[in-house]
Amino acid sequence: MSAKRDAWEQGVFKKANQELYSLLADTLDLYYDNEVITQSLDTKSQSKTYMSKLRTELTIRLTELGVKVQRNSTTLTMLVRYVFKSDRKRAHGYSQVLGAAIQDHVQPADLANYITNAGGVEQIKRRMVLSEE
Repeated sequence: MSAKRDAWEQGVFKKANQELYSLLADTLDLYYDNEVITQSLDTKSQSKTYMSKLRTELTIRLTELGVKVQRNSTTLTMLVRYVFKSDRKRAHGYSQVLGAAIQDHVQPADLANYITNAGGVEQIKRRMVLSEE
């Protein structure tokens, strides 16, 4: 059984994590793209209007999927919920991972290594909860 578990861990489990990290990297890339757009706008008012439209569009799309959206949800969390179509708890966890990556100035291409070197998604979530406390 132990050898079978080892094979699973090095095969299916590892591949699933790699695919998850790739999706998270794509989500981070999309988030950064929107940040670049808002920073390129001429005024704070234009930036605020753009982000408001993005949040409105995400709210509409999430509502169409039957996902409840709270007003205090961050744009990053809303984006994660839209991409992953997952429950609030999982979306919040993935948002924490991406938030940590943003804090550490990680680029999307480096996200998989960042998560792996940090001990995985769960370890980053734990670190973020500790830092919030």
